Amino acid sequence: MLVPVEAGDTLTRRTLLVLLQFELASVAATLVDLGIFSLAVHLGTSPVVATPIGALGGAVTNFLLNRHVTFRAQGGGVSRQALRYLAVSACSLGLNTLVAMRASRNCRRHTP
Repeated sequence: MLVPVEAGDTLTRRTLLVLLQFELASVAATLVDLGIFSLAVHLGTSPVVATPIGALGGAVTNFLLNRHVTFRAQGGGVSRQALRYLAVSACSLGLNTLVAMRASRNCRRHTP
């Protein structure tokens, strides 16, 4: 349940802790994404193909950490939450892959 923030409200320790946990989950997800991407490229996968593979690993990590650690969700609604998260992550994945494709084309164009 979302609670609107009123003018004059102060951040509580709990709110700051949730924000910190959220940021740490994002950092962990980024490291997983980068690690999977790097491993895939090292094993010979093209960067364009490795981008969505890494992003998927990062997205799963982010969802699980935020659901279970940051927000301490317990049961109920996981399917609905996962579908909503998947929709947002799919849009992000599409944009990341398009950027990787564009960067790959630009690099090939400027490589002697």
